[in-house]
Amino acid sequence: MLQNGNPCIPTIMSPLTPIQMGNEITFQNDLLPLKLYTAIYNSRYKRVVTDTKTFVKEVHRYVFQTSRYGNFAEQINSYILRSHIDTNTSQLVIDKAAIFNVDQAFDNATQIAIATQFVTDPNTVSDSLIQQFSHPYDRLVDGILKIRSTNSPNQSLEPAVTNEFNFIKNTNTGNIIGVLVRCPEPFNDPKIPSAVLQTTLSLNVTIGNLNIPGFTVFFSKDNSKAFITNDDASLNMPVNGNYAFTFTYKQFDGNQYSTVGSAITVVINR
Repeated sequence: MLQNGNPCIPTIMSPLTPIQMGNEITFQNDLLPLKLYTAIYNSRYKRVVTDTKTFVKEVHRYVFQTSRYGNFAEQINSYILRSHIDTNTSQLVIDKAAIFNVDQAFDNATQIAIATQFVTDPNTVSDSLIQQFSHPYDRLVDGILKIRSTNSPNQSLEPAVTNEFNFIKNTNTGNIIGVLVRCPEPFNDPKIPSAVLQTTLSLNVTIGNLNIPGFTVFFSKDNSKAFITNDDASLNMPVNGNYAFTFTYKQFDGNQYSTVGSAITVVINR
């Protein structure tokens, strides 16, 4: 190259104009709940900017099922099974709700003590328990506490059909050791980072004018269930009080996870 001279020849050129890109989503009809659909991705493009002909080519497709809920508020409020409007106050009155008491005798040595250790540090329990139940939620709910159906003590809880709140009571002590929140569908994207996930569900308990702080949440792998208990690992939540559960929906906006819409708060008076 040194013998043949400078290989770089200066030229004066106009900047290249990039081909524009855009997204267009088309639905032939409104989507129905709990139905299977096929999403088809077509690439519509021109080979050159000045081309008058548009080419269309399918590049991807996949099958998906729609949600049973129209929006996040509908999902959270699905715990309301029957309600009516008070004609005098024009306020919603809940007649029946998916709020349950799950009474179970927990062994202090083999369950409560280990659950206390787990809440303090989920990785300090036995290796065999970690190997059998790799996910922390499963390790606590199924491996340690073994929460069972009230109707069938030898079986796990029946699958949730709505959003529901289960107050887990230790009949040996009378303590509420935690609240198990369950729903047929995830509250948030299962792929959401754990640090962000912890901001999507919180609990505030008040007794009269007294605020009871300090609760921790263990989410299931698919984010459709959550076990809430004292963050001091006491497993002793107020038997009576005003329980306010706040749910938040997060979505990735291309840079970070941001809150979508308004937070939904469910208040349960016990």
